[in-house]
Amino acid sequence: MAKTAENLVKLNPQNDETAPDSLDQVRDILVGALVNRIESAVSELEEKQSRQNETLLAEIQGQRKSIKALERKTTKLQDDLKDHLKEFKSNQTSVNREFTKFDKELSEGNESHHENLVALETELNSVYEELKTLISTQNDEVQAQINSNTEKLEGSKVERNDLSRMLANIATMIGNEKPGSKN
Repeated sequence: MAKTAENLVKLNPQNDETAPDSLDQVRDILVGALVNRIESAVSELEEKQSRQNETLLAEIQGQRKSIKALERKTTKLQDDLKDHLKEFKSNQTSVNREFTKFDKELSEGNESHHENLVALETELNSVYEELKTLISTQNDEVQAQINSNTEKLEGSKVERNDLSRMLANIATMIGNEKPGSKN
């Protein structure tokens, strides 16, 4: 098209001064509408791109705000978690100390109770032996008294009153003797 415009200028020889203006006019006529449409399309594209950029920029800024808010929340949650962990560790340490103290007291208590049980068992065995000896002694004394009374009864004629008195004496002797006391 540009060659056609030049050919027109060559065919129509005019003044040298007017020639460049004519060439520009021909170009404007031939390409002007196309250039205007292209410039308009470029302008529309630039406006559209500008609006899209503004929208994207607004979205990015909104996302940045959301990210910053999430970062603050995350930081707060991390701080809270650290505080809870410190408190848990402190409580765990305290519980461990108390458990160790209780375990030690229980162990010492068990040893003390065992020693007390052994001492009590020894004392009970001693009391048992004393009671056994006392009962045996009382049994021997009662048997001797019965034998003595039996001999008296066999040797002589005893009246009921004497027999009653002897049995009362034996009963009194048995009743007066208490475990652990010796006559």
